Amino acid sequence: MKLTKLFLFFAFIAISLIQVSPKNNKLSAAGQLNQQFLHIQKALATTTLDPANINGATIAGRADLIRYLYFLTVGTSAEYTIPNLPEGGLVGIISTLTGAQGIGGIMYNLGYTTCADIPNSDSTTITGDDGEVYVFTYGNPTKTIPSHFGSFGGTAFTKRVAVTRDSANFITAELNCESNGLVSGYLRVLFPDDNRGLETYFLRDTDAQDGYMDFYTTYTGSTYSEKLAVQFNTTDEDTFNLYLFRNQDNSSGNDNGAAFGIKGTKSTGLVSAYYVFDEDTNLNDATAITSGLNECIDMTTNTAGSGCTAISAPTNVTLGAAFSWTINSLQSLTLSNF
Repeated sequence: MKLTKLFLFFAFIAISLIQVSPKNNKLSAAGQLNQQFLHIQKALATTTLDPANINGATIAGRADLIRYLYFLTVGTSAEYTIPNLPEGGLVGIISTLTGAQGIGGIMYNLGYTTCADIPNSDSTTITGDDGEVYVFTYGNPTKTIPSHFGSFGGTAFTKRVAVTRDSANFITAELNCESNGLVSGYLRVLFPDDNRGLETYFLRDTDAQDGYMDFYTTYTGSTYSEKLAVQFNTTDEDTFNLYLFRNQDNSSGNDNGAAFGIKGTKSTGLVSAYYVFDEDTNLNDATAITSGLNECIDMTTNTAGSGCTAISAPTNVTLGAAFSWTINSLQSLTLSNF
């Protein structure tokens, strides 16, 4: 089991995600206070999780890798810190893009103080602090909640806002207005400064304790392209499933790819782990995560565990092109058009 490769493949994820995080706007006093609290919390954290320093040859090291991937997705706890991690991980990126520091705050300042106020037609043009011209266009949604998002799967979104930056596509957001603790939405983002794209569906139902997220990013550089796919779900806030795929297509050859699946139960501390790696000019086209497990780890003791249940394969999705959760198909993944 070549876990050292996995560290190399995923070590760059946190750094890459910093580049897709929008620049911070001015915060309210409460927001500044909250950020200071988070900085203090991180300063007091007892353990730094850095893939470069994790020993994959030990069970304890692989337990730390699992923590790293989990916190990369949902954000860290008070006991751990991850260098260069955006606040709240991938979930935090969604919150930043949609919340008071992102499109939500701008919409509020434009006079749409509630979700219900957002129209299904019309547009607004503003000039940002960066001197760029932003056009907000409101229309009818075209997306639905993914079918694998529990009982809400297939439900159409009710609001749509498309934003251009100097006439170029920038952000498209679709959502359902919050109701009874249910928040759901869709984001498609293009960051023209570094050729990085992002597409995500998300749903949080606090009453039913459900949470779902599909998160995809692409990057095209001068010497390589990189793609990341993440799927996360929980139906009871105790047991969760997390799948992370990444590959890098190098112009010089020697492409590399990796996949990781975990099924964890917080109440027992048990985690089922499944690993797949590839590094050559022909990436593996076999299904990377199937029903099964490579290892059972007791996270409470950082030792081998017993009683883990098999991991189920992640749910296939269709974005710009079909992605069937194989390392090879991730290489050809394209995001949806705006």
